[in-house]
Amino acid sequence: MSDAHLGADSADLEKTKSARLHAFWEHVAATHGRLVIVGDLFDFWFEFRHAVPSLHLDHLEALRRLVSEGCEVHYVAGNHDFWAGRYLREELGVQFHAEECALTAGSARVIFRHGDGWLPREHAYRLMRSVLRHPVSIRLFQMLSPDLGFPLARRVSGYGKKRHPLTQRALRDNAQAARRRLLQGADVLVTAHLHEPLHLVWPEGQWLVAGDWMRHFSFGKFGPEGPGLFLWSDHGQHRRVEPQAAQPVAAG
Repeated sequence: MSDAHLGADSADLEKTKSARLHAFWEHVAATHGRLVIVGDLFDFWFEFRHAVPSLHLDHLEALRRLVSEGCEVHYVAGNHDFWAGRYLREELGVQFHAEECALTAGSARVIFRHGDGWLPREHAYRLMRSVLRHPVSIRLFQMLSPDLGFPLARRVSGYGKKRHPLTQRALRDNAQAARRRLLQGADVLVTAHLHEPLHLVWPEGQWLVAGDWMRHFSFGKFGPEGPGLFLWSDHGQHRRVEPQAAQPVAAG
């Protein structure tokens, strides 16, 4: 699952997102599954030395409970929560991955990554990301008071969540990047960031776009029948997002 952007929406929608999210996590634990969060669980996340966002304490406690019950939880950084890390690892027991995560599901090698900054033309974004992730930038932000830093960052982060419809060009470019990553050694690639659930199949592998937990409440599942993408239902009748044969795209 990905892109819940907790803290970004109205109080009513946050309540709905949280209830469904925690129900989904409990479902994962009850079915003895592994949970992989493919970035942007939070609309903003930063760990000061002695403070974490109090807005998310119930979600953190839910993750801690999953881990304590024996559920393996992986967290891949997104573009809104790339400053996560130490607290999730040391306090919650979550396995944190700054770039991507490789797991096996049956005999399939599955790569999970958020999907931001992987297009060839995103040079400026990759430069900005490397600057923001630099230890000096982190240290400078830590010099702010949490009471100042958190509201300021949430305000800036809120500008970034104004989304535009997924264009055909963006889909084509991301599909090309996905196929290129599959050819580097993976059977299935799972990404996020686009906020649209999508399941494309090439002869060389499958690409699942996790969607989001703001509008679609979508999640991927790996079972004996292979990977699938579903829309969460509070009544347990989760609707499948049908796989599509991908249009040929250049691999280079």
